[in-house]
Amino acid sequence: MNTKAMSKGKASMTLNRKGSFTIHVADNAPHCGITSNGTVGLNYDLTVVCGKDSLDSRGFLFNQAEFDAWLQRVGNATAIAPVKVSCEVYTRELARLAFRQIKKENPRCDVLSIRLTLAPSALASMTFEWSK
Repeated sequence: MNTKAMSKGKASMTLNRKGSFTIHVADNAPHCGITSNGTVGLNYDLTVVCGKDSLDSRGFLFNQAEFDAWLQRVGNATAIAPVKVSCEVYTRELARLAFRQIKKENPRCDVLSIRLTLAPSALASMTFEWSK
């Protein structure tokens, strides 16, 4: 492999993580999906692009399994403070929290872009995307 040629271009690393979690929603609030029991199951799709020198001491951008556990805790917390905002606002705010969580775990991670999609069903989804 000719690594010399690679040193002249831009390089980045991309981590993708998919999963699902459940949120509790406030009565009569605009939220992701229709619910009859006060909860909405959300599939998520996270893509984070980081600079090439962003690995931590373990060789990871961030622990994607721990990220999923973090999202489960966020969903569980909505049992105490139900979601009262639209899916658009919730997706944006969750992406911002995810950015902070990644930087907290790995301050060296130079996040170039983050893309989060939340989908309550196969028919609808909301995506928030940020890039430097």
